[in-house]
Amino acid sequence: MWGLLFVLALLGLGSTSFTDDEQNRRPTSLHLLSDDFPNALCLDGSPGAFYFTPSAPTSPSSDTWVIFFEGGGWCFSDSDCSTRATDKSFLSLGSTAALPSFKNHNPRYQQSIYSPPLAQNCDANPAFCEANHVYLVYCDGNSFSGGRLAVDGAGETLHYKGKFILDAALETLLGLGMESATEVLVSGDSAGGLATLLHADQIGSKLAASAPSLTKFRALPISGYFPPLDSVEGAPVFSAQMKSAFETHNASAGVQVSCLDGKSDAEKWQCNTSPEALRAIKTPLLLLQSAYDAWSTSCIYTLNSEGVCGGASGWGLPCVGDASPLGSILNIYGPSFLCSPSQVAHLNEWRSTFLSSLRETGVYDRNGSGAFIHTCHTHTAENLPNAQWIQVGGVKMKDAVTEWWRANVDEGFRDFGGEVCEWDEKFPHQCNPTCIIT
Repeated sequence: MWGLLFVLALLGLGSTSFTDDEQNRRPTSLHLLSDDFPNALCLDGSPGAFYFTPSAPTSPSSDTWVIFFEGGGWCFSDSDCSTRATDKSFLSLGSTAALPSFKNHNPRYQQSIYSPPLAQNCDANPAFCEANHVYLVYCDGNSFSGGRLAVDGAGETLHYKGKFILDAALETLLGLGMESATEVLVSGDSAGGLATLLHADQIGSKLAASAPSLTKFRALPISGYFPPLDSVEGAPVFSAQMKSAFETHNASAGVQVSCLDGKSDAEKWQCNTSPEALRAIKTPLLLLQSAYDAWSTSCIYTLNSEGVCGGASGWGLPCVGDASPLGSILNIYGPSFLCSPSQVAHLNEWRSTFLSSLRETGVYDRNGSGAFIHTCHTHTAENLPNAQWIQVGGVKMKDAVTEWWRANVDEGFRDFGGEVCEWDEKFPHQCNPTCIIT
């Protein structure tokens, strides 16, 4: 995930005309969850955390809040999660021990400054630029869903307590003014996009009881739809990984109860996946997603039986990412023109199966919801400066977010772009000319 920072430098896009202004406009501080919440712990036992950028008191958006779940994949087993827990760097996905106090010192937060919903530049983010911004730090390994007691894994005491981190963060934020909120957007990208699907209803219920002035509540999952489809080799590897994550983290404590109630014990792990979470969620939402999501094409579709991203025979670099440092970059930003015609044919099959899976959830039948599905070979594209250029059906991503947010909730489903185009097997493959380089 952090390879994105290198991508920005490589493309010369790491700074834009509004970046420096954003970093200095409103103060952002780190909040470590207090001892009042003894179970709100990261994998290594350090306290959960969030960054908070309050709105200006005189802003018309002072009662609008954005709650954003950080992403960063998942850890699927005790040994896998122990690797995260032992990383004590400021980039750790299992510890807050070394987090910088301010967002402008944290490249993890910096990735989210270009586009909705966290950009403070109002040209990039018309609907939410002046809102209260909350960035929930990801350190639990399973999309804020774990509820397991501490265990010993690979010599390290592990804490699978993502659900408690979320609960504690919400209580803390109410004390910081969220109890006066009139409008709230829940969002997140990658594993944070899945967290958005899993927890938006819970957050909405909490606010309905605690924020009496609340009139609008919606969700914006970004690159968060990960269907547990078979790999290109026909193996259900990603399904097995998510099942293991569900069991390792005791995620039955944190996923949607309405989903669990409809599943047998052998099926309950499915409630930890995007399709089932999307079926269960009631909150109006807008999906921002690529049908050729770069992480999914590498780490779901072309992973091998050992779970190595891009490790399937005939895959990996340069078409999709793999386990190498360069491969981790291509899991985020992979130029489609580097794929062979036969690989494009397979990725078009992924697109078709992906879109069928999405439609089978019933989301396209919901009033107040919508979808912005593009074909750029990216992951979390909203974090890239060129997100401002991506269009479907002649509509820019930022404008789709604004139009959907400002529409009435009883209006029909907004399918921005309609039919999703298919890559051409002829070079350079990409069917959407606004997908710069990808």
